[in-house]
Amino acid sequence: MGIVKLSLISRNKKIQFGDYCIRGTRIPITSIRAMVKGGDSIECLVESYNITREQVEAALNLKR
Repeated sequence: MGIVKLSLISRNKKIQFGDYCIRGTRIPITSIRAMVKGGDSIECLVESYNITREQVEAALNLKR
């Protein structure tokens, strides 16, 4: 796993119950991980959620 750019990930107790999310969205990183584990490609997530590949990779690489 690479270094995570924390500028791409946010955490706010008022958004998604304090779960880590893609910054500027309400997309929890747990959802990103589940979709990739379920077979969705990074490209599919980028197109479907209008986020960047870098954001998806940051979500996948965040150690919690």
